[in-house]
Amino acid sequence: MIYLAAWWMLMYVAGGNIKAMILNQWVQLLLFMPWLAIEAALLHWFGTTPGKWLLGIRVVNEDGSALTLKSAMLRSLIVWIAGLGFGWGLLTALCHVMSWFTARKIGKPVWDYIGQHKVTVAPVNAIKIIAVIFLFIAAMQLQVAVRGPHDQEIFLQEYPDFKEFFEKGKPWHLPIKD
Repeated sequence: MIYLAAWWMLMYVAGGNIKAMILNQWVQLLLFMPWLAIEAALLHWFGTTPGKWLLGIRVVNEDGSALTLKSAMLRSLIVWIAGLGFGWGLLTALCHVMSWFTARKIGKPVWDYIGQHKVTVAPVNAIKIIAVIFLFIAAMQLQVAVRGPHDQEIFLQEYPDFKEFFEKGKPWHLPIKD
């Protein structure tokens, strides 16, 4: 989530055409490529990512050794496809549900079952939980501030009947750069 917020903010600051990026499915697809590499590298080197670290989660092999870079990359790729559904709306929700049922049936998510990984969870204190909640909300707000006006414009082109609804409660967002 923080990765996406940072990416959209970077594109805004660089003067990128946010609306064109939102509408281009290839950009949406390629947006996750750096995330795959970063997550895989962090899992290989540290066994965790910043979000997993805050929640006390580590991913290792069944024998407790660190994931190889290849297995970490494969795990991240399978999570992106089977767990996140490429980040594509309804497919994401479907993948979340299927992952939950699979994990309940075999005892772990499919990507950890395939890679023979073990996920360990340490006790978490309240400060880390609050930090995760704060970072999640901040990342969501940042994305809305950057993407919001463009998403609204795209939505109103498709559904003009909602124009009055959006005019009643104007949300705060960063100014649109032309």
